[in-house]
Amino acid sequence: PEPGPAQAVLKGLAGPKTPLSQRMAILRRYFRDRLFSWGVRELCGNRSLETGLGEFTALAEDILRAGLSIAEQEVKRTGQGLAVVALGRLGTGELDLGSDVDLIFIAADRDALGPARALVEKFLHVISGYTRDGTLFPVDTRLRPRGSEGELVQTAEGMLDYFRTAAEVWEGVTYLKARPLGGDWKLGQDWCTELNSLLGERFSEWEAVRSALRQMRQ
Repeated sequence: PEPGPAQAVLKGLAGPKTPLSQRMAILRRYFRDRLFSWGVRELCGNRSLETGLGEFTALAEDILRAGLSIAEQEVKRTGQGLAVVALGRLGTGELDLGSDVDLIFIAADRDALGPARALVEKFLHVISGYTRDGTLFPVDTRLRPRGSEGELVQTAEGMLDYFRTAAEVWEGVTYLKARPLGGDWKLGQDWCTELNSLLGERFSEWEAVRSALRQMRQ
């Protein structure tokens, strides 16, 4: 379901008049407290692996959305026209302690690219920057087309064109885990739905897919 506004508690503690460094510190302390509680439940509770991973994923989502809210305040624009999309273990709800956060960033169109890029750069600083209170998550953005050489933020249609024509099988498999995480929620949902349909058509020949994956693993 669509998430509600980024954490009210964090918004209250980290208002727009608070210096960015202080807001980053508050976010890190809040994360540390909740991480400790999660760890206690993992050690002392009688619960399944899936429950623990799901709870840690939910914690990460809270922190990431709060970080995006702080970044929006800093650049003085909302996330409208920018979809933050989760991949990897974050995408499948199986994030664990020490996992990287795999994210890609989708702009609605070319006109939205500039403002979206400024917001994403600030967001990555809020989440990954090292402070006296530590950091939050290592963010991996290299699963975008052409990896670290590709644009940090790409248009929705440009990304779909890439998967129609140029994406390799392993990329198709990787992007089956995509789901919207924050920003423009409708843009993210619509894009993920269209991508899944496209992948089903592009990689419908199972024997060819299996052969390509076997060669990659070898």
